[in-house]
Amino acid sequence: MVITIMILVGIGIWLIFGGNKPSTTTSSTSSTTNIDIPRQGETATTSRSDSVSTSSPVSTTTRSFVITAQNYSFSPSTITVKKGDTVSITLKNAGGTHDLTIDEFNKATPRTNAGQQATITFIADKEGSFEYYCSIGPHRALGMKGILTVIE
Repeated sequence: MVITIMILVGIGIWLIFGGNKPSTTTSSTSSTTNIDIPRQGETATTSRSDSVSTSSPVSTTTRSFVITAQNYSFSPSTITVKKGDTVSITLKNAGGTHDLTIDEFNKATPRTNAGQQATITFIADKEGSFEYYCSIGPHRALGMKGILTVIE
């Protein structure tokens, strides 16, 4: 009786830890390096993705922009990224009190005074054209806005 129980326990352990395990194989190895040439107001970044997987490699790109705020304008007033990019925007305040808000990505810098800067970062996970603007007083109505375009 004791021997039968020991055999059943042994078989159970073998089934749990050693038997009928699916084999795993890796079908591809890839290495990708992307170097992007910066546009006006943008900082060059390099993204690298090394992967070993059975699916296609994943590569992320970070787009970094410096947007200068001065009374009633942003420079540059248009920026373009690809869907899926990580976007980093640094607002440099050249005069007055300003912020930068993008409603569709639920992002806003804190208010900054002349000489200060603040950064927001987000993933551009939807396509389209999105307005960024200064939310202080009538600044937006006076033209302090720009367009972030996210393309496929």
